[in-house]
Amino acid sequence: MKALSLRQPHAWMLFHGKPLDNRSWDTDFRGWFLVHASKSWNAKDCALAREVTRHVADPPVWPEELPTGGIVGAAASVTSTSTRPCRGRQE
Repeated sequence: MKALSLRQPHAWMLFHGKPLDNRSWDTDFRGWFLVHASKSWNAKDCALAREVTRHVADPPVWPEELPTGGIVGAAASVTSTSTRPCRGRQE
């Protein structure tokens, strides 16, 4: 089975209302895959976790509470679109 590694909080967000994941590459793959939460974090990811989870979790989830370094679930790839810069994203 295929797997995709995501940093937290992105792996957590995928299972709590985030409908998509932006990638710089396209894929023809469709179907189920495992979601792996990588061990690495950075300050930007921690700030994002605190901001995002306080809006969607009660009580809020803090970065140190999220699992890392292993498989955290499974998801399905149902579509893919051509890559282009996201509106509001700074390159």
